[in-house]
Amino acid sequence: MTFTSLSFVIFYGVVLVAYHLAHRSLHGQNLLLIAASAFFYGWWDWRFLALLALTTGTDFIAAKVMEDLPRWRRAALVCSVSMNLGALFFFKYAEFFVRSFVNLGTQLGLQLDTQPLGLILPIGISFYTFQSIAYTVDVFRGTCRAERDPTAYFAYVTFFPQLVAGPIERAGHMLAQFK
Repeated sequence: MTFTSLSFVIFYGVVLVAYHLAHRSLHGQNLLLIAASAFFYGWWDWRFLALLALTTGTDFIAAKVMEDLPRWRRAALVCSVSMNLGALFFFKYAEFFVRSFVNLGTQLGLQLDTQPLGLILPIGISFYTFQSIAYTVDVFRGTCRAERDPTAYFAYVTFFPQLVAGPIERAGHMLAQFK
């Protein structure tokens, strides 16, 4: 679903009406935005919803650990950044490295019979990865407090209008809008 498609216009209209109908409950509005964002993201490829939820959940927990358990701050940051960058590099570069390895083996006279991995790059992975990393780094540096409300944090990371096309928003600028 692209931003210029009729399906997006209908989707956006439904979300906008539902959001305004839920005006009495910020929590309800955030849940609606999370569900709408999951639907929007899943429209591209539902299989990557688990990756989005896993990395977002990891960063939410890592930020809380950094704030609540000072001895584990660095470990939580390393875990968060490693997981995010690991997922990003895997999906962006695994196919390239496998093909390069096979080509090198062929040049050396080895018969490496491997099939391409056939990985599909998750849409918007760079945007939400770097946005999440910026959040955990901000919490680590003390320029931002760890968010305690998971619905506000998930709504911030998965917010569908900027999920696949950016821009990357710092938590200090955008997260407050979900509280």
